[in-house]
Amino acid sequence: MNSPIAHTDTSSAQQVRGTGILNAAIPRRHIDFAFEHSHEPLAHSNDPFMTLLMGALSSLFPAGEGFFVESVRHFRDQISDPALLKDVQAFIGQEAIHSQQHVHLNELYSRNGIDVAALEAHTVTIINTITANMSWKTKLAITLCLEHFTAIFAERLLTDPVLQSKIESQARQVWLWHALEESEHKAVAFDVFKTVGGSNTLRMVTMLPISVIFIAVILGFQTKLLVQQKQIFNLKQTLASFNYFIGPRGFLVQLAPKYFDFFKPSFHPNDHDTVALITSWRERLFGLDGEVIAKLKKVV
Repeated sequence: MNSPIAHTDTSSAQQVRGTGILNAAIPRRHIDFAFEHSHEPLAHSNDPFMTLLMGALSSLFPAGEGFFVESVRHFRDQISDPALLKDVQAFIGQEAIHSQQHVHLNELYSRNGIDVAALEAHTVTIINTITANMSWKTKLAITLCLEHFTAIFAERLLTDPVLQSKIESQARQVWLWHALEESEHKAVAFDVFKTVGGSNTLRMVTMLPISVIFIAVILGFQTKLLVQQKQIFNLKQTLASFNYFIGPRGFLVQLAPKYFDFFKPSFHPNDHDTVALITSWRERLFGLDGEVIAKLKKVV
């Protein structure tokens, strides 16, 4: 079965150093999940912890993706490699659509009485406060650190049917599409950073505080929503969810080895080979019978 992206220009394919993997071009998909027109209820009564956690995560993306775009775009004039320049344009295009669609998803949360809009505002404040006096190279280092988080989270989501089933049904397609595209462009910010002279020391030193801040923000936002929705004392559900994420064999424990790979001096995002995974999910989501093909407006 042929995928609609099969004829996308592949001139930006490039050999990734140290992996022997030939990357396909990164497509820019104009997609619209039409959440801005939806008034359907979110099924947070089925799994309030997971629904509110995904709401907390979604609140980060409108401002967060904008920050990623600006930090990469700032260095565009310093890139001479046409393949990387093309990937930068694709990165910017994908992240801009992510931001837009999460704005609409967040509005749906708000229409369901889940105040994600307030968390969006907090995210803007946090980003502006943390980065106020930073150099652009440090901002880019933050971006590639957070892109590492999104890449390993995305890989886990795309390989874990149990996790997929835990996400509220209306939002599930958004997260699967987002995870696919995070996997497709996971090396772009990293490659820009290396191209403009970013050091391994700056990369690794930046990851430490950013990891603490990122996890603290998510936990804080999740707690706010649990209190707001009067779910903070739903102990049975909360304990089950915490065990799923941070238990001895939980989600975060299983991600730890890939997280710590980032601290290897020789690390590159494509050391985590997701080529087959990307190929499979491109077909599953955007093939002729793809799960979200009806939402796709255009591929550039």
